[in-house]
Amino acid sequence: MEHIRYLSIQIGERVSSSDKEAEAAVYIKDQLEATGIGTVIEEFTFESFQIDSIILRIANSKYSVLQTYFNPYDSVFRFEDNFILTDSIQNIEEPSSIKESIVITKNANDYFNYAFAGAEHVFIVDSLTFKKILVMKERNCSASIYGGMKQHKSQNVIGEIRAMNETEQYIILGAHHDSYPTSPGADDNASGVGALIELGRYFKSIHDKLHVNLKLISFGSEEKGILGSRIYLDKHHSDMKDCILMVNMDFIGGPSLMMEILGGVSGIPETTGQNQFPEKIRIRPWESIHSEWKILEPDIIQIFAITNKPDWLVKTFRHSIQKLGIQIREAGS
Repeated sequence: MEHIRYLSIQIGERVSSSDKEAEAAVYIKDQLEATGIGTVIEEFTFESFQIDSIILRIANSKYSVLQTYFNPYDSVFRFEDNFILTDSIQNIEEPSSIKESIVITKNANDYFNYAFAGAEHVFIVDSLTFKKILVMKERNCSASIYGGMKQHKSQNVIGEIRAMNETEQYIILGAHHDSYPTSPGADDNASGVGALIELGRYFKSIHDKLHVNLKLISFGSEEKGILGSRIYLDKHHSDMKDCILMVNMDFIGGPSLMMEILGGVSGIPETTGQNQFPEKIRIRPWESIHSEWKILEPDIIQIFAITNKPDWLVKTFRHSIQKLGIQIREAGS
């Protein structure tokens, strides 16, 4: 709880590439080193599209846009077509009609549904703008997005506890220290970071009993599309063959405990450590720093649905949970 309070209150909002995110990384490094764990901060640079302005035109009027879903890495910044106006994708009788269409909506909660439905572009407007468009007969729009690529910096914090034997095999315990814009990030994910630090303290105290090495990693820029972990994978792919397990601790607090242990195994590449993201987004975020845009491409979003929860791991967690006598909600992704 002390770690959660410090990260979410003392430091506060820790948006990707911000000074606050970097401050959190230093705090984590200091805490791990205080327990005798050798720790390094690996800084990385990435580029992201930054929107300067969006001009949405319907008939002879211009409208402001709160947020947009598209793929800036395709270098298409002008759109013109008939549009679908809806307050929610749930109210569309034929979701297939969304494919390759422009959608205007006031609901920002349908992001994944629009992505999997194959929409070409989505504009999120406020309620007043939505009402104005609703009474119009015109259903053709044009839109132009102005902006450019911008460089950003973030960091991963990596601590290591070596086993007493000479094994090169290791387990990764992971969390992320950045937070979503406007959020103090207490549960998501100072809770995971706090657990990571204290697990480091515990395992360091019994390191002479370990039969496998441990890496404790706090990733940066997770909220931008697991960016820090993707960049870590690219940098360390050659030794990932020795990684036998990774446990990700994210969003672990709250009154209702949820554990993602369902879903089995699907979409896992045959080669350990392979980055499945397309080259154009391999080290790029899936949304902007302040979330003015989110990527809209089903093939990319589908990668986030990959699952690797074998039966033996599920049984191990269930057995541990039963011994602890706690109630959890089993979930999958």
